[in-house]
Amino acid sequence: MCAAWARVLKTEYEHLLEGVEHRHLSVIDLYGASSSAEFFAVVTECFFEKPIQLKRHHPRRYEQSQLFCRQDPAALLERATAEG
Repeated sequence: MCAAWARVLKTEYEHLLEGVEHRHLSVIDLYGASSSAEFFAVVTECFFEKPIQLKRHHPRRYEQSQLFCRQDPAALLERATAEG
């Protein structure tokens, strides 16, 4: 898990940096481009606050957050919406 997690984190961070450079919007707050530590914090926040969007736009990042946190907030939100 650690190697995959690190690889996905690095790839997604680089993707965000490229997006900032080209002024592309992202579901991940652009403040995450300020450092890799901030990227981790911003992605974790996004995982819990906007899980469906993160899963849709960054499925590998979502999957790694899901494994790391041992939670699936998108599934919980989707189930609650369907029931409700």
